[in-house]
Amino acid sequence: GQKNHGAVGYYFGSKEALIRLLVRDGAIALDQLRNAELNRLERDGGPRTIRDIVDVLIVPLTTLGNDHYVRFISMLSM
Repeated sequence: GQKNHGAVGYYFGSKEALIRLLVRDGAIALDQLRNAELNRLERDGGPRTIRDIVDVLIVPLTTLGNDHYVRFISMLSM
């Protein structure tokens, strides 16, 4: 819905640069969530099960930006 089509170019250089930035920022946030959960598991003596590992990989995806990032990445990969 952006009316100023030059804004993307002005602020990001190109649409591709904007997409790269969105993917990178989302990946960084996802890594931070996963690392925090792994640190918690290790403090508690785990991970103990494969389920613990799967939860570390999957649960942050469902909490990152109210699923917007997952939808964005899914659409991007199509």
